Amino acid sequence: MHIYSRASAKGKHVQSNMGAKNHGIVMPDANIDATLNALVAAGFGAAGQRCMALSIVVLVGDATKWENALV
Repeated sequence: MHIYSRASAKGKHVQSNMGAKNHGIVMPDANIDATLNALVAAGFGAAGQRCMALSIVVLVGDATKWENALV
């Protein structure tokens, strides 16, 4: 909240993901099988038991076609 209020007071655009969201970035040249397995393990392997569980996945470029396979 401190960072958001200071930046916005100066007219800066602020996007702050409060709540410690952990992101996974998937590049289009990644190995699809290994990546999907790693994402599922990171998101659900210890669900509710650790603060580092992956909660957000950003699919870059052609990797967006993986969305159905991930779901």
